[in-house]
Amino acid sequence: PKEVPLPHVETVLALNYDVTGQFSQPFIKGRAQFAPSEFLGATIVDGTIGTIDTETRPIRYTGDGEIQGVNLNRFGEGLDVGWLKDPRYAGSVSGRFRVDGAGADVETLTLTAAGRFSHGELFRGVLSDADVSLEIDHGTLSSSFNGTFAGIDPAIAFNDPRLSASLTGSADVRTTVRDLLTRTPSLADYEVAGRMTLGRSTIRGVSIDTGTIESTLANERFSIAELNVSGPALAGTGSGTNARDTSDFQYDLTRADIGGLRPVLGGSAAGLAITKGRLTGPMTASRFAGDGTLSNLDAFGINALTMTGQYDVTIPSGPGKTQPSAKAAGRASFMKIFGQAIQEAAGTITLAADRADFDLTMTERPGRTGELAGAILLHADRQGLDLLNLTAKVGPMPWRLVRSDVPPTLGWSDAGLTISPTTFATGQENDQRVAVAGTWRYDGGGALHVAVTHAFLETFQNTQNGPARYGGVVDLDAIISGTRTAPLVTGTITISNGRIERVTYEKLAGRVDYSRDFFDIDIRLDQTPGTWLAAKGKVPIALFNRDLAERPIDFTIQSSSVDLGLLAGVTDVVSRATGQIQINVRAIGTSRDPHSTAVPMASTSFAG
Repeated sequence: PKEVPLPHVETVLALNYDVTGQFSQPFIKGRAQFAPSEFLGATIVDGTIGTIDTETRPIRYTGDGEIQGVNLNRFGEGLDVGWLKDPRYAGSVSGRFRVDGAGADVETLTLTAAGRFSHGELFRGVLSDADVSLEIDHGTLSSSFNGTFAGIDPAIAFNDPRLSASLTGSADVRTTVRDLLTRTPSLADYEVAGRMTLGRSTIRGVSIDTGTIESTLANERFSIAELNVSGPALAGTGSGTNARDTSDFQYDLTRADIGGLRPVLGGSAAGLAITKGRLTGPMTASRFAGDGTLSNLDAFGINALTMTGQYDVTIPSGPGKTQPSAKAAGRASFMKIFGQAIQEAAGTITLAADRADFDLTMTERPGRTGELAGAILLHADRQGLDLLNLTAKVGPMPWRLVRSDVPPTLGWSDAGLTISPTTFATGQENDQRVAVAGTWRYDGGGALHVAVTHAFLETFQNTQNGPARYGGVVDLDAIISGTRTAPLVTGTITISNGRIERVTYEKLAGRVDYSRDFFDIDIRLDQTPGTWLAAKGKVPIALFNRDLAERPIDFTIQSSSVDLGLLAGVTDVVSRATGQIQINVRAIGTSRDPHSTAVPMASTSFAG
């Protein structure tokens, strides 16, 4: 159909023609041996032999020899072969081939070819040292390949970006593509069978050290008899089928590094997963269900040493795809939620699109448990979430998120946390409130403002092991800043109608600051009119935790004659004490060797 410059012919053994009337029936029939020459940019090597016979219908031709640097797209243009002009087949091949063909148009063309690739550049990679065969029959192409390859991207061959990869290894594969020369084929037109062994490769951005797959593709069904893969982020086995309409594939992942799988999973999560499960459903809604273990999880501000449980996840794909949905039930141990240590947590989490609903029971330490239930709207693209509803229960009363026109938001990054004004309330008329707002930065910048209004102390205490030790109505205003290892707290506190076990008082008020492992206090407790106790100075936290380094003490306690029972609120050394005591003492020394500069005068009696 196009004028093509012919290669140089060294010897023509026969060139016959017959002219009848007005040149109505010319033909060429013969055999030629080619000298080294160029043909459409390719080099025909010396000694190549070809035959042609245009007298028959369809015409017949053969070729036997070596050709180098065949640019497939250029051949497609020069010979007007549609499938060779497809950008997917951009590349070149070199090797020795034997070709036997008949016909000149794609509808009637039949061709068989066999040979050996010495070198080929195709599908963004390199083919080498491969025995190949090719057969074309009325538009359908069949081929085989047994050799090595490097950097091949199957997404190009199958025109499917979901198969993006860079594969290196060896393969013994047979392929048939129906009507490839006459129309654009779909996945249903492909039949592929064979075995492939991978060396260092990349699949959708995930590195693979070794891999083996024996599989077939037919009728849009991908059947895997054997799959083994091992790499820095992933190791496991699998077998089964994966199809557009339905799938049934069983997998056993012995190692999955979530951080290393971010090119596939997205987000910024990290951790190590081990799981067994089953893939079912159509390709447009792949469903993964199984059980597994997560260790060293770090995601959405949550850290966990171990998590075990069951999951059911559906991942949609294709045009108009929606967000994944999931449901998980399990148990986690040694957690931190935005820096707060939790010994154990158990419950369920359900994810639909960007919304997550959860119902959890958490144990901070033995005998101190809490419940957390609610719903959030995740914004993984900017590492944030909206609090849609939230109920937290530590003591006998649940604290509930106060609804607002715009849901409060929580954001996090490598720099810290940010929370918009968020208020929780409890009580019959929601008159007890806790409000939080501000920024906590890990470098010490920013500040969180915490305000507690008219809240009962009992609501903050776990009463599973008995009545609350402390009682009263608390109002607090505090600013929290600093770093995780060196937090800073400044605030004022007032407790009215208070109680320490069975001993009551009218009011405790003052200032409490915390910095560099020291409490700086200035507070006064009034038990009854004329009965008071005041404390002022610096107290190290090491006084209450002997595992910490020794620190100095310097604070003063003064009082009128007060009930000894008040001491039970600040020390476990004295318990069930009765009587009266008057104090005027300055405590000095260290957290491991405290002593006083004065001796309190007291009238006391003790029990216990």
